[in-house]
Amino acid sequence: MDALLLGVIAAVLFRQPQFREQVRQSQRSIWICVILLGAALLFFAMQGFGLGSVLMSVIGFSVIAYFYLGVLILTLCSKNATLSRVLTFKPLRFLGQVSFFVYLFHYPVLGIVHHVLRGRTPSFADGILPTLLALGITLLAGWVSWHYLERHLVGMGHRFSYGSNRGD
Repeated sequence: MDALLLGVIAAVLFRQPQFREQVRQSQRSIWICVILLGAALLFFAMQGFGLGSVLMSVIGFSVIAYFYLGVLILTLCSKNATLSRVLTFKPLRFLGQVSFFVYLFHYPVLGIVHHVLRGRTPSFADGILPTLLALGITLLAGWVSWHYLERHLVGMGHRFSYGSNRGD
């Protein structure tokens, strides 16, 4: 939930020219924060802190959210061509398009595929094939959802102006 809220706040703030300029002037500090957050994530992974661990529950998911917020902010305001090329790579753009669907449905699809193929909930003991099948089904369903539903809803949303009517 905090990651979604951070994304919304960033989108609102980036509409303000003063905020964008302040971010551009603070890029070095933002890079340092992103590197430190990335190092923390690497530490969590190397220490084996899983999704259900206390550390991940207390701070881990927030660290992930802030890390990706920093990457997003740097991408939006950086003149770094390499970063821009990497983050506009066509497969990554596709993942961005289907990400909302994947976020909502990856776990149910994973559970259904494992139940149908193995008769139980997902487990590391089941091997990687059921999980890869679930990934493929989820990405395909996400593409269908984007192509036939979400894209049109986003287009409808772009027709509205969300600016202030006060004339400031």
